[in-house]
Amino acid sequence: MSMQPSRPPERLTVSNLLSQLWDDERYRYALFGFVGGALTIAALELLLNLRLGTLLSGFIPEVVGVVVTIKLIEELYNRRETAQRKRELVRQVSSKNNRMATNAVAELNDQGWLVGDHGALQKQDISEADLERARFWYANLRETRMWFTNLKFVEFWNADLSGAELVGVDLTGAKLVGANLKGADLSFATLADTDWRNANLSQVDLTGFDLTGCNLMKVDLTEAKLEEANFSSAKLWDARMSGADITRTNFTSADLSFANATGAQAQNTRFADANLRRTNFTNAS
Repeated sequence: MSMQPSRPPERLTVSNLLSQLWDDERYRYALFGFVGGALTIAALELLLNLRLGTLLSGFIPEVVGVVVTIKLIEELYNRRETAQRKRELVRQVSSKNNRMATNAVAELNDQGWLVGDHGALQKQDISEADLERARFWYANLRETRMWFTNLKFVEFWNADLSGAELVGVDLTGAKLVGANLKGADLSFATLADTDWRNANLSQVDLTGFDLTGCNLMKVDLTEAKLEEANFSSAKLWDARMSGADITRTNFTSADLSFANATGAQAQNTRFADANLRRTNFTNAS
């Protein structure tokens, strides 16, 4: 079988080098050209006037004006570069390549672009990404779409996931300590060995979910749908479950001490060997 000859490398010429430099730094060259031209014109105009006082009084304001212009143009250029880099990192976060995705998250964290009201991933679609072991501390992920994303061992400490679409995600071993998941959609998610301490899961539908042995100390499950869920051996110390639906829920050997389940719906709920010390079931039905 004949082999196609490989294409020889492109010859490096002065013309090619200048063209590459122009492509890489054309904005800066344009800026320097503008500034140089402005200074030259101002100097020529003033030098035609032979009086030194007039020269200085006219030249200094021109210089100040040019400096201000330089700063404004540089600021606009930097903002453009920042916005472009953010968009590129968001695209990389949705990658199925774990190294690329997690490196992008790390850079977004380092730049402070994940936190606050303008978090770069808020309302973005990063479905099917491989984010195993990524770190989203204090990240703004409100209403972010993450269908079938690999979130194994991800750290969501104090992250805002309210209203997020977490359909079919794998959260095995994930840390959601202090995270806000109010109104999030966890349909078909895998929640094995997750850490939910101090998390907000109010109004979340966990019907039929298996949370065996999970740590849910001080979790907020107010008005959550927990029907037929399995919390056996789970730690629910000081949990808030007022108004929650725990119909046919399995709390076998769970620690519910100091939990607040006032007004909960608790028909046919299983509490075999559970720790119910100071658990509040006032007005539960």
